[in-house]
Amino acid sequence: MMAIDPFKERISRAPTGPGCYLWKKQGSVLYIGKARNLRSRLRSYLSHDGDRKTFHLMQEVDDLEWIQTGNVVEALLLEANLIKKFTPRYNIRLKDDKRYPYICVSTGEPYPMVYLTRKVHSAHRIFGPYTDVKSARRLLALIHKIFPIRKTPLKLPLKQPARPCMNFHIKRCLGPCQGNVSVEEYQELITTILLFLEGKHEILEQLIGERIAAYSAQLQFERAALYRDMLYQLRETLSSQSVMHIGSGDFDLLAQTLDGQEGQLVLFEVRGGILLGRRAFPLAAIADATEEELYSAILRDTYSPASPPPENIFIPVSLKETDDLQNLLSDFRGQKTRIKKIRLAEHRKLFDMARENARSLLRERMQSQEFRSRERALSDLKEILSLPEIPRLLECYDVSHTSGSFTVASGIVFREGIPHKQSYRRYRIRQVEGIDDPLSIREVIHRRLSAVYSGKVAAADLYVIDGGPAQLGAALSAAFELKPATEKGRLHMIGLAKKFEEIYLPGKKEPLRLDPNRPALRLLRQMRDEAHRFAITYQRKLRDQSMASHSLKNIEGLGPQKLRSILSALKERSLDELTLADLRAIPGIHRSLAERILKARSLTSPDDPADISHERLN
Repeated sequence: MMAIDPFKERISRAPTGPGCYLWKKQGSVLYIGKARNLRSRLRSYLSHDGDRKTFHLMQEVDDLEWIQTGNVVEALLLEANLIKKFTPRYNIRLKDDKRYPYICVSTGEPYPMVYLTRKVHSAHRIFGPYTDVKSARRLLALIHKIFPIRKTPLKLPLKQPARPCMNFHIKRCLGPCQGNVSVEEYQELITTILLFLEGKHEILEQLIGERIAAYSAQLQFERAALYRDMLYQLRETLSSQSVMHIGSGDFDLLAQTLDGQEGQLVLFEVRGGILLGRRAFPLAAIADATEEELYSAILRDTYSPASPPPENIFIPVSLKETDDLQNLLSDFRGQKTRIKKIRLAEHRKLFDMARENARSLLRERMQSQEFRSRERALSDLKEILSLPEIPRLLECYDVSHTSGSFTVASGIVFREGIPHKQSYRRYRIRQVEGIDDPLSIREVIHRRLSAVYSGKVAAADLYVIDGGPAQLGAALSAAFELKPATEKGRLHMIGLAKKFEEIYLPGKKEPLRLDPNRPALRLLRQMRDEAHRFAITYQRKLRDQSMASHSLKNIEGLGPQKLRSILSALKERSLDELTLADLRAIPGIHRSLAERILKARSLTSPDDPADISHERLN
């Protein structure tokens, strides 16, 4: 790390014109920014009152580089290209944009094709990217169904006419390989496809209608019938789509949602006042970013010359650099593009729908990531512990007591790496007096495995004991006293010590010490914490019920049945938390009895032997 002061002299020599700057650490680019005045912008990093992201960035950097540009638009474009090249950790960006396909209309050749590609060709017309690959394939299939263009890759025109394929015979291709259609007529067909992909459906229908009339007037009834069928299929397709009408004109509307370190962008495409489609992108490096920073980065990265913007773009915030971004996007489009803040009610309604789409996609993605994370953790456990199979059913046991009193144990169950709470069990330790965790563990494991070996419950793939070698040894002693092996083979059991989170294995003196971030250890830690929580909850309940029974047993009018009703009400709350209304709600407790209970509670000695100040939880 380099201190900020050594940069002062260097920044004083920075140019005062526009450009990009790169903060680096050991040659790796951490952050890329652009500025109208490089020197002024870089000086702002020398102050100590920046946001948290800037503070953390400046703690890491050890080098600085800048690149001058001719104007701010060039700086914006250079910034976008550099971010895509280096993917700096501190820059907001759209994730995985390289893997999304485009629909290419190969207008750079006499007889263009329409196909999916992941490469951008400057000589052709490109549409996309399409973040939903299945949707892109469906759209391509629809184009091939409606418009009779060629599907076979050939360099046309051929020197010698070729025999046309089946698509020609079923009227799905005009047969340019055989020379059945001129370049001019084929280009007319390509124009209709471009209008279709641009969403200009009203213009497209009008154009097709004009061609039907023109071919009919020229007595070219076969060509007129071709366009008639095309118009029929087009109208049938559009009428079957679930579209939403929003005024008129062409525009995009952007909405994003964030959840911790994860973000999701949704872009709604409206053409001719009709909502035609949705594009969605995950967002990266969003920590501590403002909404303005997010939308500036999104606008910078979403569009390109190959994927130009529409006439208007609606976002929910105002941007300081709107003019610069509008100039960049207008260059991409070749015409003026305007960035507008959402104000109209119809646009607000559409924005709410887009944001809900973003939330849904983000939830789906995070759930998918959680599933993959669980699978990695389970596979990691199998590898670390040399298990014969991936452990799908895991159990963890913990003991809790208060200075040797109210000793209980918990047994929690994870299935496929997820808590299975209906299988949780809690135990009152009956055979152990005072503080003896190993003997308490031995008792609960003996009771659990007795149920396993009698066929009442299934054996777990892995048993986790909260504790070190003493607790693990006691648990193994109980297991092998009952039976040396389960039906599946050897019983798999480990101990997880709290202090250093070491893993103890049967028959081995030295514990395993893993990286704290290793997936397997994170899962074991989650199980241990859940068993600890469940045990403490039960132990406190018993203690609170005992205290309540002790303090209430001599109250006039409170018999055994009513006392049991009160103790039953203390499942989630202590006696001290119950109000007069709570007591009155218990069957059989009238007002005067409730008042006597409250009075007796207030007289309970704070030096009660079960007072929480003496609590020792294990």
